[in-house]
Amino acid sequence: NHSTATKSVSVITSVYDQSWKLVMTNVSAPITLVINKDSSYVYNFKMTNPTLWSLTTPYLYKIKTQIVDNNTILDNFVTTFGIRTIALNPKTGFWLNNTNIKLHGVCMHHDLGSLGAAQNYRALERQVEILKSFGCNAIRTSHNPPTPELLEICDKLGVVVMDESFDCWEWGKNSYDFSLYFDTWAQQDVQDWIRRDRNHPSVVMWSIGNEIPQQSDSTGYTTARNLIKWVHADDTTRPITQALNSQALLGPLLNIVGYNYASGWTYDNDHLNHPD
Repeated sequence: NHSTATKSVSVITSVYDQSWKLVMTNVSAPITLVINKDSSYVYNFKMTNPTLWSLTTPYLYKIKTQIVDNNTILDNFVTTFGIRTIALNPKTGFWLNNTNIKLHGVCMHHDLGSLGAAQNYRALERQVEILKSFGCNAIRTSHNPPTPELLEICDKLGVVVMDESFDCWEWGKNSYDFSLYFDTWAQQDVQDWIRRDRNHPSVVMWSIGNEIPQQSDSTGYTTARNLIKWVHADDTTRPITQALNSQALLGPLLNIVGYNYASGWTYDNDHLNHPD
């Protein structure tokens, strides 16, 4: 509340289907907002027989949130979301809405070829359409949180996403990379990343790093535990993974062990030794 007086407001939460037909709505009891203080309001609701988001039917709902003071709308925001279940089984792999799905994926860097890195919605949408046309159903972002437009497109087209954060932690790979700022900004960046992306049904797992130089060092173990804790503070519904060159130290911390280039004997041998 940045006004000059304590306010009593209501929060109106309205859920709409894909055609903007009202599904359900809720008006909160009056909420007191003290001057220069933040207030939180939590509303739990259950939708009966929702249309599920899937790779073949990427159905999306919308929530409109309105803050009202004496019938005057002070603020409103529309959030797009989808409803689906995900599950992991160490023997059968990935499940979406109780269907076992094999992930045929690509690692997509933030790059539009000759167009450069400045985002162009149609060019990015075209990329995902082409990928999906030859059987791709999964994208791993590389090696930073993706532009929001990519997640919006994957929500709309029905492609699942591994949403990745860092290419390095405290130890850098290049002279002027994010290692210079990691200690100061990592926790805030993780919070912003998760809160920004957690309503996208296409996002089915979080990746906390790519080929991190510290992955075999005790400092990396401590940092990985902190990153996992910070992710779980704002989302506990998705598994956490990481692109590793060796799984020995950090693998046991993760829900999914990720490998880069470690093919051959590694996969089957590690699964034999760690069947879970």
